[in-house]
Amino acid sequence: MSSSTDEVFTEISKDFNIRWNFRNCIERIDAKNIRIHCPPNSASQYFKYTQCHSSVLQAVVDANLKFVTVDVGAYGKQNDGGVFRNSAVYQSLETRSLQVPEDTVLLRSKIILPRIFVGDKAYPLTTSIIKPYSRRILDRNKTIFNYRLSRARLVVESAVGICASKCRMLDKAIETKVDIGG
Repeated sequence: MSSSTDEVFTEISKDFNIRWNFRNCIERIDAKNIRIHCPPNSASQYFKYTQCHSSVLQAVVDANLKFVTVDVGAYGKQNDGGVFRNSAVYQSLETRSLQVPEDTVLLRSKIILPRIFVGDKAYPLTTSIIKPYSRRILDRNKTIFNYRLSRARLVVESAVGICASKCRMLDKAIETKVDIGG
């Protein structure tokens, strides 16, 4: 018997709360640049400010470090927010075709919160994605929030790090052929 997406997201949300002390999180999203050799005729599309050519891998990870979806192939010069706006995950959120569970009322309160994805400061703040408060305007509550958000954000860095340690080719430039102009 297979579970509905709503049930899966609800379980992931519970796991994020138990493991990372962050409520209503259904996924953690981040991007990683994978170094590649400069594709012919690519101009600067794959050239990253870090002075290398790269393609971007965007990963969505659950609370247990499992990859839920991976989107590969964005230009290295794009930031995480730009990669996200061109991804299938973004399109699914925008068209509401991704079956995200309904908003929930927090325990012992009347506060209603949506189920959200956790991103870093490079991602856009939307009704589906939450990111940290700017460090310039932190009070005690915002500092605690940022700390808990940071713990939830570590999930994807850990998952990608584990993947890179097992697949050493991600640590060096990859020979690849890229279709330019498609």
